[in-house]
Amino acid sequence: MVTCGKTAHGSMPDMGTNAVAHMNEIIHRMLGEEFELTYEEDDLLDGSTYSINVFNGGANTNVVPDQCFVNIDIRTVPSQDHNQIIDQIDQIIQSTKGTYPDLNAEIRILNDQTPVKTSSEDLLLNWYKTPLNPHVVQQHWGE
Repeated sequence: MVTCGKTAHGSMPDMGTNAVAHMNEIIHRMLGEEFELTYEEDDLLDGSTYSINVFNGGANTNVVPDQCFVNIDIRTVPSQDHNQIIDQIDQIIQSTKGTYPDLNAEIRILNDQTPVKTSSEDLLLNWYKTPLNPHVVQQHWGE
């Protein structure tokens, strides 16, 4: 996601539009009650998750930042519709315009992959789920 503002000197911040402040408000709303990933829990994948992992904005202490970039990692499960999630984030952006009417924000999709699920009958998956036999552990690793 990216927000765009207007550069100004730090001595006159009211002459600029702070893109970091705008992004901060969007993120604050996402972490609050306005954003919730709805899904049917999956027997193997459990539930959906998201985390804000990259936040980059501003160039110098004395300059109002005109751009801010955020990368959000959203891990979905089969029951979720990616377009609905994008619409939810867009609704948060639109509601943020109530606080910041000059908000200029854009959602940029970096990677859109459907969830990958392995059959619960898969031999390799079941091997991983089986606890190691203590005799095998002792034989190979000592203990």
